[in-house]
Amino acid sequence: MAGPSKRKERRQAAASASTSVPLSHPDRSAPRDGKAKTLYDLAAEREQLLSNGTPFSVADGKDDEDDDEPLGPLAACFFLAVSLTMFHFTLDVLVHNQYRQSIEWGMIAPRTLKTFPVILALLYTARRLTTALPALLTQLLFVGLSVGAGCYLIRASNVDDYYAVMKRAPPLGALWVWSVVELRLGWALLSLAVDYTYMYLAGYSFW
Repeated sequence: MAGPSKRKERRQAAASASTSVPLSHPDRSAPRDGKAKTLYDLAAEREQLLSNGTPFSVADGKDDEDDDEPLGPLAACFFLAVSLTMFHFTLDVLVHNQYRQSIEWGMIAPRTLKTFPVILALLYTARRLTTALPALLTQLLFVGLSVGAGCYLIRASNVDDYYAVMKRAPPLGALWVWSVVELRLGWALLSLAVDYTYMYLAGYSFW
């Protein structure tokens, strides 16, 4: 067992060690490293960029390319595929109802479930392929797809028999809507104008 003298010596050593650390404020007058930037410096730089009409950049100097797709391309394709599948399902029901056919849910529901992975694969593949193409060429491709799907649907609904319409209208309608969604406003209006012109010149209608 340690005696009182040893305990006293340890307390004195601990006290001398604690007093050896200087208790003072840091030297704020020392020159700051030129590479380190404060929040004020970053705010001033971004304000200067805005005044010059230059967009912001991320910290590593690269533009943020995912601002338009915060969830990523696969998630964006997934949610769009869900919407198009619901539209496909709605068209399927409406076409059956138009021709006074009994709605067979046991056939429509499985067909809709099988359609979803096909639409998702189509959207994701098209997204991967079109990202490597110029924007103008991508818009022209979707214009052609929109015009083709729209004109084919208009002709099928006016010429083909009711069974063929029930089979073709849902996928053609979903394809038509998707191609229009992928277009910019001007190109979308142009494609719809071509479809309407074809319907008018051919004497067709949707009713």
